Amino acid sequence: MTSAFQNITLHDPASLLASAESEMERIPSELLFNNPRYQKLRESWCAGMFGVGYRKLVADCRIGVNESNHRTYCDILLNAKDRYWEFQLAEVQQPGRRRGLEFRQFADGTIKSIAYSPAVGRAEGPTWLANGVNRKKVKRYSSSSALHLLLYANFPASGLEYADVTTALADCSNDFASIWVISSLHICSVFSPAALGEVPGWGSIRSIEDYYLK
Repeated sequence: MTSAFQNITLHDPASLLASAESEMERIPSELLFNNPRYQKLRESWCAGMFGVGYRKLVADCRIGVNESNHRTYCDILLNAKDRYWEFQLAEVQQPGRRRGLEFRQFADGTIKSIAYSPAVGRAEGPTWLANGVNRKKVKRYSSSSALHLLLYANFPASGLEYADVTTALADCSNDFASIWVISSLHICSVFSPAALGEVPGWGSIRSIEDYYLK
């Protein structure tokens, strides 16, 4: 590894994902999604999912989360095709959702269930993703045009159309070197250079049955 990235430990993607999920299972949701101490753990899950999908559909890779105070604009480091690729991570939720509060209320019995609206995510998801990109753009990271962006679509969106996503993000190609989207099941690239590779459409990271078998 080059000296620029020596503070980031790279992992086999499946091992990183399994380790993150094992640790997350031991933490109550009301803590996992409220306590900042678990931010890097949540990022590790996203990195593992991205790495598993990338390895499955593009090329062999290793992946890691930046837990240092160096190059803080880089959340995730991908090592693939004999190069290192720096990614900024952005989680995208339904606007107005207060996930931490939901899990606290669910834990103490204030609410009995958490709303699930895939039709809303399917219709509005492309706009939410575009807003997620714009929130990163306004932070004006140095050399952001050379930085890659990974969006975690953390909202119900069964049937979300890939074409709608690419249309909504069409004006972002000058702002980041590539933009990728993952969900709890799928991965795609909105645009990506040939050297990195692409997934031009929704590719499967894992099946829904994998969650039931855990």
